[in-house]
Amino acid sequence: MEGPLRADEKLRESLINIIVESWRFVRDFDQMLSKQMGVNEQVPYRNKMRWFLKQIERSLDIANIQMLNLEGQVFDVGMAVHPLNSEEFDANDVLIVDRMIEPLLMGREGTVLKMGTVTLRRDQK
Repeated sequence: MEGPLRADEKLRESLINIIVESWRFVRDFDQMLSKQMGVNEQVPYRNKMRWFLKQIERSLDIANIQMLNLEGQVFDVGMAVHPLNSEEFDANDVLIVDRMIEPLLMGREGTVLKMGTVTLRRDQK
């Protein structure tokens, strides 16, 4: 029989997996809408997507989890993310988080629950 700590860990891992897969689904759904439908046709689906995201946010709030999107922020090696393409840049380049491939999940107390995965780009300034 599993102890309560192990069951809590499994529950947390399961919740994290659901969050990440929901995040991926919303990103893919948004991309599909943009490619397949006119702006007016997208409205009811975008409304459903916003409702779904609101439900996710409420559930995350109850679970004391924050889902962070770092897109557009200046990259720092101390960020809790895995950059996929960091080897493409020089040490002196100012880098920007171009795209979140997987979200960064944090506990309310500041603990990293799941590191994000990102791609980077050079700052154009």
